[in-house]
Amino acid sequence: MDNAGRLEHWTTHVGLFGWFQLAFPPSWSLLEKQGRILLRPAEGESTLELTVSWHQEPVDPQVLLRKLLLTEFPRRRRMSVRGSAHKVANTSWHAGESLPVRPSSFWKRIWERGHWRKFQAAVLCDGKLAIVANLRHDIEVDHEFQTLAQLVVQSIVINRQPCDPPGVFLARAVDFIRQTHPDLTCQQAGDLQISLGGSTVSLVNFYREYLHRPLSFETILENAVGTLVNLQKETNGHFRPTRESVEPRLLPMLYPQKSIQHAVGPGLFDADHWEGGQLSLATMEANQLAFVCEGFAADLALTYVVDEEQAYWYVQPAQLDDWRMSYDELRATALENLDKHFEEHPMEMTVIEGDPGPTVAMPSKPDAYNAARLTSESFRERLRHLLGGSCVVGVPNRDFFVAVSLHHEETIEQIRQRVSIDHQHMTHPLTSRLLLITADGVSEYV
Repeated sequence: MDNAGRLEHWTTHVGLFGWFQLAFPPSWSLLEKQGRILLRPAEGESTLELTVSWHQEPVDPQVLLRKLLLTEFPRRRRMSVRGSAHKVANTSWHAGESLPVRPSSFWKRIWERGHWRKFQAAVLCDGKLAIVANLRHDIEVDHEFQTLAQLVVQSIVINRQPCDPPGVFLARAVDFIRQTHPDLTCQQAGDLQISLGGSTVSLVNFYREYLHRPLSFETILENAVGTLVNLQKETNGHFRPTRESVEPRLLPMLYPQKSIQHAVGPGLFDADHWEGGQLSLATMEANQLAFVCEGFAADLALTYVVDEEQAYWYVQPAQLDDWRMSYDELRATALENLDKHFEEHPMEMTVIEGDPGPTVAMPSKPDAYNAARLTSESFRERLRHLLGGSCVVGVPNRDFFVAVSLHHEETIEQIRQRVSIDHQHMTHPLTSRLLLITADGVSEYV
């Protein structure tokens, strides 16, 4: 099989922030964390490591290569320059042998003899991006792995117009808001967070949207800030809407539990009172910061929002006190409004037929409240009726879900893999876990 035919059957992976993509053998494992990808074959200890970095100015690949050799292979020998590693990046493989870093203990250095192992390294640079490829062999050289690893590196396609990393995006966002709204005080407030007119706003979801639409930076930011700015101007910075003004616009919203923990902060999240009921917060300060919420299923929380024209904001515990509204009233009102929302905006479903009936169902169009529909008991009952009984549901993000009949185990596993991938790349991510819908309610599918 030639290389083109081989790559056609390989798995494609999109790297950090969409900066590059590559193909690798489907039998290999891939682990990605913070710009570092580790690829391993099904057998053996050989590895291919890829590290991507973003630079404000173009970087000299020789500088990165020297840094790699000094840090990863300080004890090396028999260095040589071999064939081309990547035609577009115009770089070569630098091969040699290295010893593992010596143990710190004197006695271990005496008794432990290291083994010289072969390695290969290459640096791919294109514009602001650089990718360092580091191929480490086991004690015995696996020539098949070496050939496949070189093909993986050759398959890399670097994005010529890469999105800004989070820190650069945040700085641009602050500058943009200061220019468009000079009457507001805006400054950075942490990782992808800004302090805007006395309120702390997370830009995480807007950054994810920017990754999908990098040329729409200004539009995304203007939509994100517009609603909050208008609300602050209308209320003179004291955001205390009345119950009458918000009651028709209250809606349920699913939200990742870990994001609530992050928003509340360490020491304020009372995990002992999480599952099965309304979230209790450990301090009064947390009640001012957090959302009104309860455990839903798996690692999801059920929160409540007030719908605005182009956005929504989350209901806080202190606001329930202002409105003299109980939690049960909030829940009932939000679920009733959800049914009204889909009466006005009917959900069109795509249904895949199987044997003996419908197997898969999913919304045909995105909607900010598609996933929230799973909180409606009447909708879950209709979904079960459509799929012939209990079903498994994937909810990778806020605007989408996919439901599969419980009787089709092979399809469920395929959906599990797809949901795991989509959860990493979609805007407004919810969960990579699957849910089980039965006559008794919603739980995690394991």
